[in-house]
Amino acid sequence: MGNMINEFRKIVGNLNKKLGIVPLLYGSLGLQQLVPYALDPEDIDILIPKKYLENEWFILKDCLAEIEYIVLDLHEHEFTNGIYKVAFSCIEDLKEFARIPIAEIKIINDKEIQYKVLTLEEYLKVYEKSVKDSYRADKNNNKDNEKIKIIREELGKEQS
Repeated sequence: MGNMINEFRKIVGNLNKKLGIVPLLYGSLGLQQLVPYALDPEDIDILIPKKYLENEWFILKDCLAEIEYIVLDLHEHEFTNGIYKVAFSCIEDLKEFARIPIAEIKIINDKEIQYKVLTLEEYLKVYEKSVKDSYRADKNNNKDNEKIKIIREELGKEQS
């Protein structure tokens, strides 16, 4: 997992420098940073502005090609370098999907890079909404329910 977070930092450094965007670390890898359990993320999930997944897709593709990533699945916005898989989604969708105000998401300054992270409370909103999504429920075999349990347990520790 340590190598995966380092790979995330490498990708973010390029996104910061080349595109001037501050992406959001998302999914299991993002949640892994907040909980003491091994979530075994399978890929790196990153949220970025929608324009890079639509009108400016070629700019994102070129940016990732510079660090030796190629398109794996165009529809899912997935890339690979042969070792890691990274998937991109729209950060704007968080507002409608999980009622998370984008402007209020915490920004991390990590040496020379910047990226956004969700809180445990925000992850709870995301995963509670995700379990109601039939596509995710089928795809993830109820892994999201296990994450909700872990998040609630950690939030309970914070309150005691």
